[in-house]
Amino acid sequence: MNRKEKQLESPFNKSFLREQKRRAILSEAAGLFNVHGARATRLSDVAEALDLNKASLYYYIKSKDDLIYQTYEASCDTLEGLLKRADTLGKTGSEKLVWFIRSYFEAWQAIMLGERPQFAILTEIRALKPAHRKHVAARYKASFGRIKNFIQLGIQDNSLRRCQETDAALAIFGLVQMTVLWLPGLDPADTDRAADDFIDIVLHGIAADGSVGMPLPSGKNSRADDSKPNPQRSSRQEAFCRVGSAFFNRKGFKATFLDDIAHELAVTKGAFYYSVKDKDDLLHQCFERSLALMTATQEHSGSCGGSGLEDLQRCVFQLFKVQTGNEGPLIRFNLIPSLSAPHKNKILAGIERVSDGFGAMIEKGIADGSIRQVDPYIAEQMLMTAIDLSAELPWMREIGDVAEACRSYFGFYFSGLSNTSR
Repeated sequence: MNRKEKQLESPFNKSFLREQKRRAILSEAAGLFNVHGARATRLSDVAEALDLNKASLYYYIKSKDDLIYQTYEASCDTLEGLLKRADTLGKTGSEKLVWFIRSYFEAWQAIMLGERPQFAILTEIRALKPAHRKHVAARYKASFGRIKNFIQLGIQDNSLRRCQETDAALAIFGLVQMTVLWLPGLDPADTDRAADDFIDIVLHGIAADGSVGMPLPSGKNSRADDSKPNPQRSSRQEAFCRVGSAFFNRKGFKATFLDDIAHELAVTKGAFYYSVKDKDDLLHQCFERSLALMTATQEHSGSCGGSGLEDLQRCVFQLFKVQTGNEGPLIRFNLIPSLSAPHKNKILAGIERVSDGFGAMIEKGIADGSIRQVDPYIAEQMLMTAIDLSAELPWMREIGDVAEACRSYFGFYFSGLSNTSR
Protein backbone atom coordinates (compact mmCIF):
# COMPACT_ATOMS: atom_id res chain seq x y z
CA MET A 1 0.00 0.00 0.00
CA ASN A 2 1.49 3.38 -1.01
CA ARG A 3 1.55 6.49 1.13
CA LYS A 4 -1.51 8.06 -0.56
CA GLU A 5 -3.61 4.94 -0.04
CA LYS A 6 -2.61 4.82 3.64
CA GLN A 7 -3.67 8.43 4.07
CA LEU A 8 -7.09 7.75 2.53
CA GLU A 9 -7.70 4.82 4.89
CA SER A 10 -6.60 6.74 7.96
CA PRO A 11 -9.53 7.34 10.36
CA PHE A 12 -8.29 10.91 10.71
CA ASN A 13 -8.54 11.58 6.98
CA LYS A 14 -11.55 13.78 6.07
CA SER A 15 -12.34 11.71 2.98
CA PHE A 16 -12.35 8.56 5.10
CA LEU A 17 -14.76 10.10 7.62
CA ARG A 18 -17.02 11.36 4.85
CA GLU A 19 -17.12 7.90 3.25
CA GLN A 20 -17.95 6.30 6.61
CA LYS A 21 -20.88 8.67 7.07
CA ARG A 22 -22.08 8.06 3.51
CA ARG A 23 -22.02 4.31 4.12
CA ALA A 24 -23.97 4.77 7.35
CA ILE A 25 -26.65 6.70 5.42
CA LEU A 26 -26.86 4.01 2.73
CA SER A 27 -27.08 1.27 5.37
CA GLU A 28 -29.93 3.03 7.19
CA ALA A 29 -31.69 3.72 3.90
CA ALA A 30 -31.37 0.05 2.90
CA GLY A 31 -32.99 -1.07 6.14
CA LEU A 32 -35.88 1.35 5.68
CA PHE A 33 -36.29 0.39 2.00
CA ASN A 34 -36.56 -3.30 2.94
CA VAL A 35 -39.36 -2.57 5.41
CA HIS A 36 -41.25 0.33 3.85
CA GLY A 37 -40.13 0.32 0.21
CA ALA A 38 -37.77 2.72 -1.54
CA ARG A 39 -40.44 5.08 -2.83
CA ALA A 40 -42.40 5.11 0.43
CA THR A 41 -39.29 6.02 2.46
CA ARG A 42 -38.77 9.76 2.86
CA LEU A 43 -35.43 11.49 3.20
CA SER A 44 -36.64 12.81 6.54
CA ASP A 45 -37.14 9.19 7.70
CA VAL A 46 -33.49 8.43 6.96
CA ALA A 47 -32.31 11.63 8.61
CA GLU A 48 -34.41 11.03 11.72
CA ALA A 49 -33.13 7.45 12.07
CA LEU A 50 -29.55 8.78 12.04
CA ASP A 51 -30.34 11.77 14.27
CA LEU A 52 -29.42 14.18 11.49
CA ASN A 53 -31.28 17.11 10.02
CA LYS A 54 -32.50 16.62 6.49
CA ALA A 55 -30.18 19.32 5.12
CA SER A 56 -27.16 17.32 6.31
CA LEU A 57 -28.08 14.46 3.96
CA TYR A 58 -27.53 16.66 0.90
CA TYR A 59 -23.84 16.79 1.67
CA TYR A 60 -23.73 13.07 0.80
CA ILE A 61 -26.58 12.65 -1.69
CA LYS A 62 -28.10 14.84 -4.38
CA SER A 63 -31.75 13.76 -4.14
CA LYS A 64 -34.12 10.96 -3.20
CA ASP A 65 -33.45 9.33 -6.59
CA ASP A 66 -29.73 9.54 -5.96
CA LEU A 67 -30.16 7.93 -2.53
CA ILE A 68 -32.02 4.97 -4.05
CA TYR A 69 -29.43 4.66 -6.79
CA GLN A 70 -26.46 4.77 -4.41
CA THR A 71 -28.14 2.30 -2.07
CA TYR A 72 -28.87 -0.11 -4.92
CA GLU A 73 -25.31 0.25 -6.21
CA ALA A 74 -24.01 -0.70 -2.77
CA SER A 75 -26.37 -3.70 -2.75
CA CYS A 76 -25.05 -4.79 -6.16
CA ASP A 77 -21.54 -4.57 -4.74
CA THR A 78 -22.59 -6.84 -1.88
CA LEU A 79 -24.26 -9.39 -4.15
CA GLU A 80 -21.25 -9.49 -6.45
CA GLY A 81 -18.93 -9.94 -3.48
CA LEU A 82 -20.97 -12.86 -2.12
CA LEU A 83 -21.07 -14.50 -5.54
CA LYS A 84 -17.34 -14.04 -6.04
CA ARG A 85 -16.68 -15.61 -2.62
CA ALA A 86 -18.93 -18.57 -3.50
CA ASP A 87 -17.20 -19.01 -6.84
CA THR A 88 -13.82 -19.07 -5.12
CA LEU A 89 -14.71 -21.40 -2.23
CA GLY A 90 -16.82 -23.93 -4.16
CA LYS A 91 -15.30 -26.50 -6.46
CA THR A 92 -18.44 -28.06 -7.97
CA GLY A 93 -21.54 -26.24 -9.16
CA SER A 94 -23.43 -27.55 -6.15
CA GLU A 95 -20.77 -26.31 -3.74
CA LYS A 96 -20.74 -22.85 -5.33
CA LEU A 97 -24.53 -22.64 -4.99
CA VAL A 98 -24.39 -23.74 -1.35
CA TRP A 99 -21.60 -21.30 -0.56
CA PHE A 100 -23.63 -18.43 -2.02
CA ILE A 101 -26.67 -19.33 0.10
CA ARG A 102 -24.58 -19.77 3.24
CA SER A 103 -22.69 -16.51 2.61
CA TYR A 104 -25.97 -14.64 2.21
CA PHE A 105 -27.31 -15.99 5.51
CA GLU A 106 -24.01 -15.16 7.21
CA ALA A 107 -24.23 -11.60 5.87
CA TRP A 108 -27.70 -11.14 7.33
CA GLN A 109 -26.58 -12.64 10.63
CA ALA A 110 -23.80 -10.04 10.74
CA ILE A 111 -26.33 -7.31 9.92
CA MET A 112 -28.63 -8.41 12.73
CA LEU A 113 -25.66 -8.36 15.11
CA GLY A 114 -24.70 -4.88 13.94
CA GLU A 115 -21.40 -6.10 12.50
CA ARG A 116 -21.88 -4.98 8.89
CA PRO A 117 -23.95 -2.42 6.95
CA GLN A 118 -27.42 -3.34 5.74
CA PHE A 119 -28.11 -3.83 2.04
CA ALA A 120 -31.36 -3.50 0.16
CA ILE A 121 -33.23 -6.14 -1.80
CA LEU A 122 -33.52 -4.82 -5.34
CA THR A 123 -37.29 -4.83 -5.69
CA GLU A 124 -37.80 -1.36 -7.17
CA ILE A 125 -35.24 -1.17 -9.96
CA ARG A 126 -38.00 -0.01 -12.31
CA ALA A 127 -38.55 3.06 -10.12
CA LEU A 128 -35.06 4.39 -10.90
CA LYS A 129 -34.39 7.04 -13.53
CA PRO A 130 -33.71 5.50 -16.98
CA ALA A 131 -29.91 5.78 -16.92
CA HIS A 132 -29.67 4.49 -13.36
CA ARG A 133 -32.24 1.78 -14.06
CA LYS A 134 -30.28 0.50 -17.04
CA HIS A 135 -27.04 0.35 -15.06
CA VAL A 136 -28.47 -1.39 -11.97
CA ALA A 137 -30.55 -3.78 -14.10
CA ALA A 138 -27.41 -4.80 -16.03
CA ARG A 139 -25.54 -5.53 -12.80
CA TYR A 140 -28.49 -7.49 -11.43
CA LYS A 141 -28.75 -9.48 -14.65
CA ALA A 142 -25.04 -10.30 -14.44
CA SER A 143 -25.48 -11.61 -10.87
CA PHE A 144 -28.44 -13.72 -12.00
CA GLY A 145 -26.24 -15.04 -14.79
CA ARG A 146 -23.60 -16.18 -12.28
CA ILE A 147 -26.22 -18.19 -10.37
CA LYS A 148 -27.32 -19.73 -13.65
CA ASN A 149 -23.68 -20.57 -14.41
CA PHE A 150 -23.33 -22.32 -11.04
CA ILE A 151 -26.34 -24.47 -11.92
CA GLN A 152 -25.05 -25.22 -15.42
CA LEU A 153 -21.68 -26.20 -13.96
CA GLY A 154 -23.40 -28.46 -11.44
CA ILE A 155 -25.25 -30.26 -14.22
CA GLN A 156 -21.99 -30.68 -16.14
CA ASP A 157 -19.99 -31.99 -13.17
CA ASN A 158 -22.91 -34.19 -12.08
CA SER A 159 -23.29 -32.55 -8.66
CA LEU A 160 -26.75 -31.25 -9.62
CA ARG A 161 -29.48 -33.11 -11.45
CA ARG A 162 -30.43 -32.09 -14.97
CA CYS A 163 -32.97 -29.27 -14.83
CA GLN A 164 -34.13 -26.15 -16.66
CA GLU A 165 -31.40 -23.69 -15.62
CA THR A 166 -33.52 -20.53 -15.96
CA ASP A 167 -36.29 -21.99 -13.79
CA ALA A 168 -33.88 -23.09 -11.09
CA ALA A 169 -31.92 -19.82 -11.15
CA LEU A 170 -35.08 -17.69 -10.91
CA ALA A 171 -36.32 -19.69 -7.93
CA ILE A 172 -33.04 -19.92 -6.01
CA PHE A 173 -31.74 -16.40 -6.65
CA GLY A 174 -35.12 -14.91 -5.74
CA LEU A 175 -35.66 -17.10 -2.68
CA VAL A 176 -32.27 -16.27 -1.23
CA GLN A 177 -32.77 -12.52 -1.57
CA MET A 178 -36.31 -12.57 -0.19
CA THR A 179 -35.16 -14.21 3.04
CA VAL A 180 -34.94 -10.62 4.26
CA LEU A 181 -38.72 -10.81 4.72
CA TRP A 182 -38.50 -13.50 7.40
CA LEU A 183 -34.87 -13.87 8.57
CA PRO A 184 -34.99 -10.76 10.81
CA GLY A 185 -37.77 -12.50 12.76
CA LEU A 186 -35.32 -15.20 13.90
CA ASP A 187 -32.80 -14.96 16.70
CA PRO A 188 -29.36 -14.29 15.13
CA ALA A 189 -28.11 -17.42 16.88
CA ASP A 190 -30.58 -19.48 14.81
CA THR A 191 -29.32 -18.19 11.45
CA ASP A 192 -26.85 -21.05 10.88
CA ARG A 193 -29.57 -23.62 11.52
CA ALA A 194 -31.95 -21.75 9.21
CA ALA A 195 -29.28 -21.78 6.49
CA ASP A 196 -28.84 -25.54 6.93
CA ASP A 197 -32.60 -26.12 6.67
CA PHE A 198 -32.89 -23.82 3.64
CA ILE A 199 -29.98 -25.55 1.86
CA ASP A 200 -31.40 -28.97 2.72
CA ILE A 201 -34.67 -28.14 0.96
CA VAL A 202 -32.89 -26.65 -2.08
CA LEU A 203 -30.73 -29.76 -2.48
CA HIS A 204 -33.16 -32.50 -1.43
CA GLY A 205 -36.68 -31.06 -1.60
CA ILE A 206 -39.49 -31.79 0.83
CA ALA A 207 -41.05 -34.92 -0.70
CA ALA A 208 -40.33 -38.04 1.35
CA ASP A 209 -39.87 -40.16 -1.78
CA GLY A 210 -37.44 -37.65 -3.29
CA SER A 211 -39.41 -37.10 -6.48
CA VAL A 212 -41.67 -34.37 -7.80
CA GLY A 213 -44.42 -36.91 -8.45
CA MET A 214 -47.04 -34.23 -9.02
CA PRO A 215 -50.26 -35.92 -10.24
CA LEU A 216 -50.96 -33.21 -12.76
CA PRO A 217 -52.83 -33.30 -16.05
CA SER A 218 -50.83 -32.42 -19.13
CA GLY A 219 -52.02 -29.45 -21.12
CA LYS A 220 -50.83 -26.60 -23.28
CA ASN A 221 -50.61 -23.08 -21.94
CA SER A 222 -54.18 -21.85 -21.73
CA ARG A 223 -56.52 -20.19 -19.27
CA ALA A 224 -56.58 -21.62 -15.78
CA ASP A 225 -60.02 -23.06 -16.41
CA ASP A 226 -60.37 -24.80 -13.06
CA SER A 227 -59.28 -21.77 -11.03
CA LYS A 228 -62.50 -19.79 -10.71
CA PRO A 229 -62.54 -16.02 -10.18
CA ASN A 230 -63.71 -14.69 -6.84
CA PRO A 231 -67.52 -15.03 -6.92
CA GLN A 232 -67.85 -11.99 -4.63
CA ARG A 233 -66.42 -9.74 -7.32
CA SER A 234 -68.02 -8.68 -10.58
CA SER A 235 -66.41 -9.71 -13.85
CA ARG A 236 -65.48 -6.06 -14.37
CA GLN A 237 -63.68 -5.88 -11.01
CA GLU A 238 -61.91 -9.14 -11.81
CA ALA A 239 -60.69 -7.69 -15.10
CA PHE A 240 -59.54 -4.46 -13.44
CA CYS A 241 -57.58 -6.38 -10.79
CA ARG A 242 -56.11 -8.88 -13.24
CA VAL A 243 -54.84 -6.23 -15.65
CA GLY A 244 -53.92 -3.93 -12.78
CA SER A 245 -51.80 -6.68 -11.20
CA ALA A 246 -49.99 -7.23 -14.49
CA PHE A 247 -49.20 -3.50 -14.79
CA PHE A 248 -48.08 -3.13 -11.17
CA ASN A 249 -45.91 -6.26 -11.39
CA ARG A 250 -44.09 -5.13 -14.51
CA LYS A 251 -43.90 -1.35 -14.04
CA GLY A 252 -44.01 -0.89 -10.29
CA PHE A 253 -46.47 1.30 -8.39
CA LYS A 254 -45.06 4.68 -9.32
CA ALA A 255 -44.78 4.02 -13.06
CA THR A 256 -48.28 2.51 -13.36
CA PHE A 257 -51.01 4.90 -14.52
CA LEU A 258 -54.74 4.19 -14.28
CA ASP A 259 -55.38 5.73 -17.70
CA ASP A 260 -53.10 3.10 -19.26
CA ILE A 261 -55.01 0.31 -17.51
CA ALA A 262 -58.34 1.75 -18.69
CA HIS A 263 -56.97 1.90 -22.24
CA GLU A 264 -55.74 -1.69 -22.03
CA LEU A 265 -59.23 -2.79 -20.93
CA ALA A 266 -60.89 -0.65 -23.64
CA VAL A 267 -63.21 1.04 -21.13
CA THR A 268 -63.96 4.71 -20.65
CA LYS A 269 -62.31 6.59 -17.82
CA GLY A 270 -65.72 7.19 -16.31
CA ALA A 271 -66.52 3.47 -16.25
CA PHE A 272 -63.11 2.71 -14.77
CA TYR A 273 -63.25 5.31 -12.02
CA TYR A 274 -66.75 4.17 -11.09
CA SER A 275 -65.21 0.96 -9.70
CA VAL A 276 -61.78 2.27 -8.70
CA LYS A 277 -61.28 5.37 -6.54
CA ASP A 278 -57.59 5.84 -7.24
CA LYS A 279 -54.33 3.94 -7.72
CA ASP A 280 -54.07 3.12 -3.99
CA ASP A 281 -57.54 1.62 -4.06
CA LEU A 282 -56.76 -0.51 -7.13
CA LEU A 283 -53.56 -1.88 -5.57
CA HIS A 284 -55.51 -2.79 -2.44
CA GLN A 285 -58.17 -4.54 -4.55
CA CYS A 286 -55.44 -6.46 -6.40
CA PHE A 287 -54.05 -7.76 -3.10
CA GLU A 288 -57.51 -8.68 -1.82
CA ARG A 289 -58.25 -10.59 -5.02
CA SER A 290 -54.96 -12.49 -4.92
CA LEU A 291 -55.35 -13.45 -1.26
CA ALA A 292 -58.95 -14.55 -1.79
CA LEU A 293 -57.90 -16.69 -4.75
CA MET A 294 -55.01 -18.26 -2.85
CA THR A 295 -57.22 -19.01 0.15
CA ALA A 296 -59.96 -20.55 -2.00
CA THR A 297 -57.38 -22.69 -3.81
CA GLN A 298 -55.96 -23.92 -0.49
CA GLU A 299 -59.41 -24.81 0.78
CA HIS A 300 -60.32 -26.64 -2.43
CA SER A 301 -57.03 -28.56 -2.48
CA GLY A 302 -57.47 -29.62 1.13
CA SER A 303 -61.01 -30.86 0.50
CA CYS A 304 -60.03 -33.26 -2.30
CA GLY A 305 -58.53 -35.91 -0.03
CA GLY A 306 -55.02 -37.30 -0.10
CA SER A 307 -51.76 -36.79 1.72
CA GLY A 308 -50.34 -33.48 2.85
CA LEU A 309 -47.91 -33.59 -0.07
CA GLU A 310 -50.73 -34.15 -2.55
CA ASP A 311 -52.73 -31.27 -1.05
CA LEU A 312 -49.71 -29.03 -1.42
CA GLN A 313 -48.89 -30.11 -4.98
CA ARG A 314 -52.49 -29.75 -6.09
CA CYS A 315 -52.61 -26.23 -4.67
CA VAL A 316 -49.23 -25.26 -6.16
CA PHE A 317 -50.26 -26.42 -9.61
CA GLN A 318 -53.53 -24.47 -9.59
CA LEU A 319 -51.76 -21.29 -8.47
CA PHE A 320 -49.05 -21.80 -11.08
CA LYS A 321 -51.78 -22.06 -13.73
CA VAL A 322 -53.15 -18.74 -12.54
CA GLN A 323 -49.71 -17.12 -12.66
CA THR A 324 -49.05 -18.31 -16.22
CA GLY A 325 -52.60 -18.29 -17.61
CA ASN A 326 -55.29 -15.81 -18.56
CA GLU A 327 -56.63 -15.45 -15.00
CA GLY A 328 -53.30 -14.18 -13.71
CA PRO A 329 -51.08 -12.90 -12.53
CA LEU A 330 -51.30 -12.65 -8.76
CA ILE A 331 -50.01 -9.37 -7.37
CA ARG A 332 -46.31 -9.49 -6.37
CA PHE A 333 -45.55 -9.28 -2.65
CA ASN A 334 -42.77 -6.76 -3.27
CA LEU A 335 -45.55 -4.20 -3.81
CA ILE A 336 -46.64 -4.40 -0.16
CA PRO A 337 -44.61 -1.29 0.78
CA SER A 338 -46.63 0.70 -1.79
CA LEU A 339 -49.87 0.03 0.05
CA SER A 340 -51.27 2.92 2.06
CA ALA A 341 -50.97 2.56 5.83
CA PRO A 342 -54.64 1.71 6.52
CA HIS A 343 -54.54 -1.19 4.05
CA LYS A 344 -51.06 -2.55 4.76
CA ASN A 345 -51.71 -4.21 8.13
CA LYS A 346 -54.84 -5.92 6.85
CA ILE A 347 -53.04 -7.30 3.81
CA LEU A 348 -50.04 -8.44 5.89
CA ALA A 349 -52.44 -10.33 8.18
CA GLY A 350 -54.02 -11.95 5.12
CA ILE A 351 -50.63 -13.01 3.77
CA GLU A 352 -49.76 -14.54 7.14
CA ARG A 353 -53.00 -16.57 7.06
CA VAL A 354 -52.18 -17.89 3.58
CA SER A 355 -48.65 -18.75 4.69
CA ASP A 356 -50.05 -20.56 7.74
CA GLY A 357 -52.32 -22.51 5.39
CA PHE A 358 -49.30 -23.84 3.53
CA GLY A 359 -47.65 -24.57 6.86
CA ALA A 360 -50.64 -26.67 7.89
CA MET A 361 -50.38 -28.73 4.69
CA ILE A 362 -46.65 -29.26 5.30
CA GLU A 363 -47.25 -30.36 8.89
CA LYS A 364 -49.97 -32.74 7.68
CA GLY A 365 -47.51 -34.22 5.18
CA ILE A 366 -44.84 -34.65 7.86
CA ALA A 367 -47.37 -36.41 10.08
CA ASP A 368 -48.56 -38.79 7.32
CA GLY A 369 -45.02 -39.47 6.07
CA SER A 370 -45.39 -37.93 2.60
CA ILE A 371 -43.12 -34.99 3.51
CA ARG A 372 -39.69 -35.22 5.12
CA GLN A 373 -38.87 -33.84 8.56
CA VAL A 374 -38.25 -30.31 7.32
CA ASP A 375 -38.72 -27.09 9.26
CA PRO A 376 -42.39 -26.21 8.49
CA TYR A 377 -41.85 -22.48 8.96
CA ILE A 378 -38.90 -22.24 6.57
CA ALA A 379 -40.62 -24.58 4.10
CA GLU A 380 -43.78 -22.45 4.03
CA GLN A 381 -41.79 -19.21 3.62
CA MET A 382 -39.84 -20.70 0.72
CA LEU A 383 -43.04 -21.89 -0.96
CA MET A 384 -44.79 -18.53 -0.59
CA THR A 385 -41.81 -16.80 -2.18
CA ALA A 386 -41.52 -19.38 -4.98
CA ILE A 387 -45.20 -18.94 -5.88
CA ASP A 388 -44.76 -15.17 -5.84
CA LEU A 389 -41.66 -15.32 -8.06
CA SER A 390 -43.34 -17.65 -10.57
CA ALA A 391 -45.17 -14.61 -11.97
CA GLU A 392 -41.83 -13.66 -13.57
CA LEU A 393 -41.36 -16.95 -15.41
CA PRO A 394 -43.51 -16.14 -18.49
CA TRP A 395 -41.37 -13.02 -18.99
CA MET A 396 -38.15 -15.05 -18.90
CA ARG A 397 -39.03 -17.96 -21.17
CA GLU A 398 -41.88 -19.32 -23.24
CA ILE A 399 -44.30 -21.56 -21.35
CA GLY A 400 -45.46 -24.49 -23.46
CA ASP A 401 -46.85 -27.37 -21.43
CA VAL A 402 -48.06 -25.78 -18.17
CA ALA A 403 -47.83 -29.03 -16.18
CA GLU A 404 -44.27 -29.63 -17.32
CA ALA A 405 -43.29 -26.03 -16.60
CA CYS A 406 -44.76 -26.39 -13.11
CA ARG A 407 -42.80 -29.60 -12.48
CA SER A 408 -39.67 -27.91 -13.75
CA TYR A 409 -39.98 -24.69 -11.77
CA PHE A 410 -41.04 -26.31 -8.48
CA GLY A 411 -38.73 -29.28 -8.96
CA PHE A 412 -36.18 -27.85 -6.53
CA TYR A 413 -38.86 -27.56 -3.85
CA PHE A 414 -40.33 -31.03 -4.09
CA SER A 415 -37.37 -33.15 -5.22
CA GLY A 416 -34.34 -30.89 -4.75
CA LEU A 417 -31.50 -30.03 -7.12
CA SER A 418 -28.83 -32.38 -5.81
CA ASN A 419 -27.81 -35.34 -7.94
CA THR A 420 -26.74 -37.31 -4.86
CA SER A 421 -28.87 -39.16 -2.32
CA ARG A 422 -29.66 -37.63 1.05
